[in-house]
Parts: sequence; C-alpha cells; structure tokens
Amino acid sequence: MRRLAAILLAVLLLAGNLQLPAASEPAVPTVSTVPAPAAGGDTPPAAPWWERTSRDADRNGIVDWLETRDASTAGGVSYG
Repeated sequence: MRRLAAILLAVLLLAGNLQLPAASEPAVPTVSTVPAPAAGGDTPPAAPWWERTSRDADRNGIVDWLETRDASTAGGVSYG
C-alpha cells in the first residue's frame, strides 16, 4: 500500500512538470483595438466633495442626519 502511494505521488509530481506543445503560436503579436480616451475628460470638479455633497442640503458643514440627533453619536474618521 505504501509503495502504491509513493508511485502515485511520484506520478502526480512528474505530471505537473510535463507540458504539451502548443498547437500554434501567433507569429506576430496582436494589436490592441481599444480606443484612446478623449482628452480633457478628467477635469476635476469645481468644488471639493464636502462642499457639493447632497448630505448637507443647508450647507452648514454638518451632515443633515446628525442635526436631528438629540443624544451623542459616535463618528469615525478614516485617513486612508
């Protein structure tokens, strides 16, 4: 039984190293047909996100859902 297991292990190890020849290799590398991006499409917005967010409708610098809270609320900040 140990001999059979050793033979199977050896066959599996050798089978991973064998590679079949490729059927056909391309003679010339293929050329990408993806269109180039349009110039000037990456213009940044006029105002930072905290000045144009929809979560602060009255633009007082406090997120609207925090203004309605009566109790203290924990908040997290991610600098990432």
